[in-house]
Amino acid sequence: MGLSTYAANKVLDHLCGTANWSIPTTEISLHSTDPGLTGANEVSAGWYSRKQPASGWNVATTAGVTNNGQVTWDAVIGSDVTVTHIGLWDTEGSSNFLFSIDIANKTFTAGSVPKILDGTILITPGAAYHNDIKAAIADHLVGRAAMAFDTSVHLALYTVSPTQSTNGTEAIGGSYARQSIDFDAAASGATDNTDEENFPTATADLGTILAFAIRSESSGTAGNMHLFGALTSSIIVNNQDEYKALVGAIDFTI
Repeated sequence: MGLSTYAANKVLDHLCGTANWSIPTTEISLHSTDPGLTGANEVSAGWYSRKQPASGWNVATTAGVTNNGQVTWDAVIGSDVTVTHIGLWDTEGSSNFLFSIDIANKTFTAGSVPKILDGTILITPGAAYHNDIKAAIADHLVGRAAMAFDTSVHLALYTVSPTQSTNGTEAIGGSYARQSIDFDAAASGATDNTDEENFPTATADLGTILAFAIRSESSGTAGNMHLFGALTSSIIVNNQDEYKALVGAIDFTI
């Protein structure tokens, strides 16, 4: 269950300011076994085609987004069909697989009508993102509302680690300032920073740095925290210390 490789790359590039992901138009698919990361094992029959929720999608929350209205397929003709997963696709070109959800196995016999009831599909972006941005990702993913694209994002350092629902404690004083950061194009659901990120030489003790985050703003509490993570090893920054993030040291994998 979760994001496809295609969608993970698109989300990472969008949140890291690498490339804007245009909002998709989406459809729901049925799968006979696990679609994996590419949308495999989709039902193939003359009566079958992908469908949309009757009234689109509800407004997303930090928990994700649900279908507004029932999703109804045409009646089954011929052989029985067993469904174990549903998928989300965009309709651009030959279409791209976005998301999969496993469901209780259901066999539809000839003449029966496959359906998913109102509000029972939950698409959630997962634990990698801060609550600041999770609803926006979910709305964008299902094509309900476009997520803002920040052409410039910034690396922030923390002495108390952020969580999905908390902002942590950012370093302060000692000439500390967030640094503009660029990322490589995401591949296989992963990306890292393109260049070395040099912070100003500390003019006071900053304490122990435990975590980092990607922020939409260069300073202050405005804007959003997009992504966050723990340092592999904490670092102590004292007065007059030089500190930096090396090329490829800031990694995100979804």
